[in-house]
Amino acid sequence: MTLKKKVLQLFGLTAFCMGTVFLVALKTIVLNSLLAHEKMHLAADVERVLYLFTEEGRELQAKISFLAQRDDTCAFVRRPSPDYVRSNLPDAVLGAQRLDLIAFIDSTGKVVWGKAFYRDQGWRPVLPEGFLGSLAAGEGCFSRMAKAPGGLSGLGLLPGGPALVAAVPVMPGTGTGPSPGAVIAGRYLDPEEVKHLARKAGLTLDVWALTPIEKMPPDAAMAAQALLKDPEKLYARLLSPEAIAGYTLAKGLCGEPVLLLRVTAPRTVYQQGQRSLLYLFVIFVAVGALLGGITIFAFYQTVLSRLAYLNAAVRRIGMEGDLTTRVTVAGNDELADFAREINKMLAALEQSKQLRESEERYRALFDQALTGNYIALAYGRVLLCNPAYVRMFGFSSCDEALATDFFSLFPDEAAKEAFLGLLREKKKLELHEATFRRRDGQLITVVQNVIGTFDQRGELLQLQGYLFDITARKKAEEALARAKRQNELLLEAVGEGIYGVDPEGKTTFVNPAALQMTGYAAEEVIGLQQHAMLHHTRADGTPYPEAACPVHATLRDGQPRSVTGEVFWRKDGSSFPVDYTCTPVREGEKIVGAVVVFRDVTARQRAEQALREAHTQIKQLVASISSILIGLDADGCVKHWNGPATETFGLAAEAVVGRPLSASGIEWEWEKVARGIAACRERQEPVRVDDVRYLRRDGKPGFLGLTVTPLVSEEGEHLGYVILAADITERKNEETQRVLRQKLESLGQLAAGIAHEINTPMQYVGDNTTFLQDAFAALSQFVARCQEFVAQGESGVVPADELAVALAALDWEFLGTEIPKALEQSLEGIGRVRKLVLAMKEFAHPGKKEKAPYNLNRAVESTVTISRNEWKYVADLEMDLDPDLPPVPCVVDEINQVVLNMIINAVHAIETVVNKEVGEKGKIIIRTRREGDFAKIEISDTGSGIPPAIIDRIFDPFFTTKEVGKGSGQGLAIAHDIIVNKHRGNITVESEVGKGTTFTVYLPLNPPEEERREQVT
Repeated sequence: MTLKKKVLQLFGLTAFCMGTVFLVALKTIVLNSLLAHEKMHLAADVERVLYLFTEEGRELQAKISFLAQRDDTCAFVRRPSPDYVRSNLPDAVLGAQRLDLIAFIDSTGKVVWGKAFYRDQGWRPVLPEGFLGSLAAGEGCFSRMAKAPGGLSGLGLLPGGPALVAAVPVMPGTGTGPSPGAVIAGRYLDPEEVKHLARKAGLTLDVWALTPIEKMPPDAAMAAQALLKDPEKLYARLLSPEAIAGYTLAKGLCGEPVLLLRVTAPRTVYQQGQRSLLYLFVIFVAVGALLGGITIFAFYQTVLSRLAYLNAAVRRIGMEGDLTTRVTVAGNDELADFAREINKMLAALEQSKQLRESEERYRALFDQALTGNYIALAYGRVLLCNPAYVRMFGFSSCDEALATDFFSLFPDEAAKEAFLGLLREKKKLELHEATFRRRDGQLITVVQNVIGTFDQRGELLQLQGYLFDITARKKAEEALARAKRQNELLLEAVGEGIYGVDPEGKTTFVNPAALQMTGYAAEEVIGLQQHAMLHHTRADGTPYPEAACPVHATLRDGQPRSVTGEVFWRKDGSSFPVDYTCTPVREGEKIVGAVVVFRDVTARQRAEQALREAHTQIKQLVASISSILIGLDADGCVKHWNGPATETFGLAAEAVVGRPLSASGIEWEWEKVARGIAACRERQEPVRVDDVRYLRRDGKPGFLGLTVTPLVSEEGEHLGYVILAADITERKNEETQRVLRQKLESLGQLAAGIAHEINTPMQYVGDNTTFLQDAFAALSQFVARCQEFVAQGESGVVPADELAVALAALDWEFLGTEIPKALEQSLEGIGRVRKLVLAMKEFAHPGKKEKAPYNLNRAVESTVTISRNEWKYVADLEMDLDPDLPPVPCVVDEINQVVLNMIINAVHAIETVVNKEVGEKGKIIIRTRREGDFAKIEISDTGSGIPPAIIDRIFDPFFTTKEVGKGSGQGLAIAHDIIVNKHRGNITVESEVGKGTTFTVYLPLNPPEEERREQVT
């Protein structure tokens, strides 16, 4: 850019800055004044709108005043009349008055009559819901509005939206007297009404209810939030360059803000002021441009033309390259001095030209060298370096390299001192290998030639070096050595034997494992034919031709091979079985050798033999098992099926092995078996399944007892199941007979007592029956005598003395007292016998043989009844039965048997500690309760107790402490089997010697589904 252009730009920039400052100052002063004036006019417009709302409210108030101050209106408020409505409040009149609602209220604030206009329905005599609540009815705003002497008007927020509201108290025509109520009228500020008010004010007007603020336009919402903090403030906002808006809060009847008003006005004054400023600025620019042009012309003539001449002379010298040429400028000012200084500079440049050319030639050689060249002072500052030096040490630029201390590139202080010591000693280093650290921290290895410059005292002044980076070569050498060592370690570490051969079959390398397996040393096999040493003979002793050797076949055709079932030969002449692979080694398309990897499989063959023997033993063991054995895999398919399974189910092994167990054709309770298998898989532990019904080969039903055992690998993998089963039909029959025998034994023990219990009431039933027979005979005689008296009465008078004699002979006073007693005693005896018989029937013949909900209290009462003769002479028996106990799923005759066994045991225990001859008795208490999900039966006695030494054996079969003939030892064992095994409950015992024993039986109230379906045999 020329100096002339620069000067023009400078003058233009100066003029622009002055104009800008002038314009900004002018706008700040004038426009701010105009803006204040504009806001003042806007405030007046807002006040005018608020006044308009007041005037509209007063107009509305005046419109309803003609109704409020009338006698018929007072009467209407006290007693509404349809005639009043028809004559004074027709829809047309209300519409003409531009009303949207009107209401009459009494002095209590209750609406007497009201009417509202709905856009979709027209006028309806129904006010909007919440109308009075929106006007703050009661002692608040509404009360003040209704009681104001001349009425009240203003803005209100009704359910239908913001509205002008007016209220006038109802007064008699005279204007005096108490007010019975008030008239309230409202006009909604809907868009049409707002437009009407805007036209009236000559402004643009918008109205919003204050709630909710979120539904307002953004500018209105911002204004509402600001005005709620300072309600008395006018909020102004520019809507556009052409319009400004003023916002204010309009207060309701009670003085609270209810509406936000926005008055929009054009910015006429402000826009006129801007246009005036623009005219003034244009004039200022025109005057400034004229003055600037004059100034620039004068400056050009006195300064710029001389500078242009001087510039042209210097440029010509530069283009011609003749440093002997000099410039001349007339005058004695600063420009003339500048020309003389240029001539001095040209003379100096002429003298240094030759020196510079010599330095450039040297620098070109220095910079273009492939070695990293540098010159540094003795304290490390680098004076000069070439691009190769910059790249070698990872600097971003030559300037960074020059700013970095050369000695800081050594990896540590010791390396630096060693380098300086060697340089001071030798003065010059040739092909010296050293390590440096790059800027990124990476170590590099270089070979360097260094020449030191020393003073007369031998102190180092400067050093100049040439560096060659050999890092890549060093890394390659180290990688080669490391790879070689890794290969050696790999060959030494692997357990397989590995050796290599060349194309002629000679061994090129061998690992320690191969040497150990064959017994050779490395020097004994390297370079020799491997086939002649290791593979010369087959396992059967016949020669193995080299042409048939798989290793040589791979060398010929280049195909890898895997061989099993052959032998290698050791140095001592023995052989060992091997599996081996032979892989060709190629260089391009040429086969240059092969690698053989072999493994001694002696241990594996022994393990396989042991496995075969173990498999045979397992098969023999399975065949020898007398129980049914079925093996399943993880998918439920049959894998093993022994002889007893074939004999039991009549299915041959070949018909079921490999098929799913569910499709094997076994006729048994599949649902119960499937539940057992599922439980075994879930819990991963053996599961016992008893009483599985199945169809025997003879067509008769039988029972199996199963044990399902999971098969799990050492790693925890599920492999399948083993089902061991045995036919328990005979055992079940024996068990049934044992229970029956024990029951018959119990009944036998109770038989005498039951007979006694029946005999006692039957004796007095018989005596009373004889008495009734005699009484009936006496009554028959008396009746016959009365019939004679009736016959005599037909022919004459009945003799009274004879009737008295007959009545005295009857002894009716005695018979009338004793006959009812005899009947009552007989019925009581028959009831006792009936109760005992029913109890025996329930005890001995309950009917169902499967679990069903039953009243446990009733079962206890029946058992206590039939055993009464056993305990009534020895103990008092108390029953504390829970009336809220729910029905218990059980086989009731078995529970009866358990309770009976417990009662008899308690009686026998009490007999050992009481003296019956003196009437001493013990106590037996039977309680029933619910405890969680169990029903509980407690049977306590005050007998001798159970010694701690034998308490753990009381449930063992045939164990008893009673004397011979008093028990078989089966009672508690059967009770334990019934409760624990068949009902999945529990029995506990607490006993203290000399104080007594308590047996507690727990029965589940909610047994599992399979237990509820289970048949009990």
